[in-house]
Amino acid sequence: MSATKTRPVFNERPRFDEAWETKRLGEICSIRTGKKDVNEGNPNGAYPFFTCSRTHTYSDKYSFDTEAVLVAGNGDVGNLSYYIGKFEAYQRTYVLSLFDVPSRYIWHHLSTYLKPSLGIGTIGSSIPYIKKENLTSYQFDIPTSLPEQRAIAAALSDVDDLLQSLDRLIAKKRDVKQGAMQQLLTGTTRLPGFEGAWETKRLGELGETYGGLSGKTKDDFGHGEEKYVTFLNAIENVTLRVTILE
Repeated sequence: MSATKTRPVFNERPRFDEAWETKRLGEICSIRTGKKDVNEGNPNGAYPFFTCSRTHTYSDKYSFDTEAVLVAGNGDVGNLSYYIGKFEAYQRTYVLSLFDVPSRYIWHHLSTYLKPSLGIGTIGSSIPYIKKENLTSYQFDIPTSLPEQRAIAAALSDVDDLLQSLDRLIAKKRDVKQGAMQQLLTGTTRLPGFEGAWETKRLGELGETYGGLSGKTKDDFGHGEEKYVTFLNAIENVTLRVTILE
């Protein structure tokens, strides 16, 4: 029996050849802000309360009952949320709603291009907050065909769903590994074929430890051809990456 191959979702979509056009965000949806202050939230409330943090809190009341893309105007500037239903919004959170095009198309476009368009994440660039004009004037390309707009949004949402399922699987496997480490690295569970005694050691007994500056002066730097391990290489990688030595 032959194995079944999964085709990319893009190959399952019909072909389109209609023209594209450039639109401004302010032309295709309503853009407004919430009216509430952060301290009006209640962690035990019934309705999501979208502030400018990466995760929302809750509120006892709601001011919106719609499908919306929410944009953090300050704090975690440019962070996006998508929600359908009753919710509350902070006074610096922008609420995009009443879309003339598929909302998920806008969601995917903003997720990819909004922060770069504002210079967020660019070295030497810092934007403390988003003004409404930044959003109303935001330009994007979109097919004139509504079926193609929907097809693009659906294809990208399919990929999002796949990535989320993979994230859940990875998290599950990570939990399994964590449990195995707690059992194996403490001797609680022994591997087959091993039954000898365990002992406690100090790290200093197993090898030598020294810093990169140990025994060096300023005369040792600024010249030479030898490679060295950077600080970021050491703190960002469990195993040092020899491909990024400097």
